[in-house]
Amino acid sequence: MLRKKSLLALLLSLCMVVAMVPVAVLAAGTGMPQNIRWAESPKSMVQWDAPSGGGQYQYELRLKLGETIIDGPDLTVQRYHLFNGSLMTEARENYTVEIRARSCIIVGEFPNEYVTSPGEWGDWA
Repeated sequence: MLRKKSLLALLLSLCMVVAMVPVAVLAAGTGMPQNIRWAESPKSMVQWDAPSGGGQYQYELRLKLGETIIDGPDLTVQRYHLFNGSLMTEARENYTVEIRARSCIIVGEFPNEYVTSPGEWGDWA
C-alpha cells in the first residue's frame, strides 16, 4: 500500500513540474523567419517571410561585417527592416544579417503598435 502511494505521489509531482514549464519556453525559436533576403530597393533593406505556423512575433536584427556588429540590435514587428545605409561601406554580400524572434501580442496598428507579453528570445539565425 505504501509503495502505491509513493508511486502515485511521484507521478503527481512529475505532472505538476511539467505543467509549470512556461509555454513561452517551449515556443522559443519556433518563430524563425524564413527566406531572409536583401530587398531590390533601397539597398540597405532586408526582408523575410512570415514564420510557418502563424502567430505574432517581435524580431531583433543586427547587421555584421565579419564579427563586428555594424548596426543594431534593432527591434521590429514588421517583416522588413531598413538598416542605416551610411554605415554600409562595402557590397551587401559582405554583410551578415542575424535575426531572432520571440512570440508576443501586438496591440494597435502600424506605426503606433506596441508589444505585450513577450516570450523568450530564440537563437540568432
